[in-house]
Amino acid sequence: MINVPQMNIRRRRQFAALLLLAGTVTALAAAEIALRIQRFGDPNPHDAPLMPDLLPYRPPPQLIRETRYGNDCRINNHGYRGADWQIPPQGNARRIMVIGDSFVNGAGVDDTETLPFQLELRLQQKYGVPFTVYNIGLNGSNMQQAWIHARKWVPLLKPEIVLTVVVANDGDVMTWNPDPIETCGVDWTWYERLHWASLSHWYVYRSLRGVLVDKACTGPKRCLFDWLNDGVPTRCFDHSFDQMLNEIIRGGAYPAAAFYPAAYDESRDGLDDLAKEPRLIEGLRRRSAKRGVPFISLEGVYANVKRKDLAIKQIYSTWDPHPNGVAHARAAAILVNFLDDIWRGRVSASPQPEGK
Repeated sequence: MINVPQMNIRRRRQFAALLLLAGTVTALAAAEIALRIQRFGDPNPHDAPLMPDLLPYRPPPQLIRETRYGNDCRINNHGYRGADWQIPPQGNARRIMVIGDSFVNGAGVDDTETLPFQLELRLQQKYGVPFTVYNIGLNGSNMQQAWIHARKWVPLLKPEIVLTVVVANDGDVMTWNPDPIETCGVDWTWYERLHWASLSHWYVYRSLRGVLVDKACTGPKRCLFDWLNDGVPTRCFDHSFDQMLNEIIRGGAYPAAAFYPAAYDESRDGLDDLAKEPRLIEGLRRRSAKRGVPFISLEGVYANVKRKDLAIKQIYSTWDPHPNGVAHARAAAILVNFLDDIWRGRVSASPQPEGK
């Protein structure tokens, strides 16, 4: 015999579940439509990484304007900033690769003011021979992305030296894009394929991804690397840094590393980050020494000048942590001497690959 009250309760629960599901779908659809109308979270071609062995987003060669700063940037035939690349490389120019984030890319400055461009110009002036300095800098990249760049481009571009430029926030997760295939030894290939094949097309997903990844990866395994309070890189930073060095050495290039301080101002966040820098520099110096890699800190960029005087200016703000063209020129001058010391054998270092 059917119990009518129990049947009614079951139906009410099923109806409530359907209402909840319909409401959730409707809310997500409304949010998706609103975000698409506002174009919120549109991937900037200038910021998109090239993911090896996955479905890549490769921006076409073009001239784009950085809306945040108002400067124009030339995107080459491989999605990076600067002149087009030939693969395999042609000619007799000496080749240097600079890997990093927006500091290497040159956020907020013209193409002729970026660190790689300034470095190329000064090397040619000093030695009187042609140089090609590859700008492998993408806005928002971190040390894990640097590992991917080295794995993909060192064998193809065959540089003589690969200089990795590290900044204080290279422990942050990228907001819109997945990190590389392996994070602290954990295989994330399935997630990257899903991201590029489907999820990345949804604006709601792109808007929430940073929060979701932060919550998922800050547990006991510490999938997201950061800097410890004492300035020593965490295990995840060490892992990515070591694997990047391995890729560089196996590709036949000589690795070197540099720390580029930001043009901080007197804000609370700026002062907090500024206070951390000596410990960050020391931690990276120790890590580089352990691997026999030459290291230099570019603190001299701000010698005898206020840091904020060497910061770029945003259109809607009076301050930004990115160095301006004058700062990049000073950094390039320091790096020319650093590279000269390496070539003349004044730096005692012998980088060797380590096992994975």
